[in-house]
Amino acid sequence: LLTGSPLRPDRIPLLSKIPGGEPAAWTDGEYPAGFGEEYVPRGDVTDQNSFALIVDGDSMSPRINSGDIVIISPGTTVTNRSIAAIALNDDDRTLKKVIFLKDNKVLLQPENENYDPLVCDLDSIKIIGRVVERRERL
Repeated sequence: LLTGSPLRPDRIPLLSKIPGGEPAAWTDGEYPAGFGEEYVPRGDVTDQNSFALIVDGDSMSPRINSGDIVIISPGTTVTNRSIAAIALNDDDRTLKKVIFLKDNKVLLQPENENYDPLVCDLDSIKIIGRVVERRERL
């Protein structure tokens, strides 16, 4: 703490919650890289830039439930049907399955059928990172 060094190979910073429902305003807490509100064990996650978020909502249920912790890896390629943290507009965020469509479009697909999918221009969103692991909170 005295040196301000966040780098510990055995932990991942837990930043905040991410909307797991309709896209909503979100902040990462404005923590410097490597710092967070709390920390979770790294486990087998190799991306040193990974961070953890708490899912707030049930649009990805039953696969990912509200309260679960997801590990986001910005360095892992998001392929078709990957689940990812997505930025819409400037401030809204959501967690959805990404399906790449023709004509530079992308479908953001929830797992829960009570939510509608979103079709967006690929250049109107930013993929924050791929979900590489889900940890259930008890």
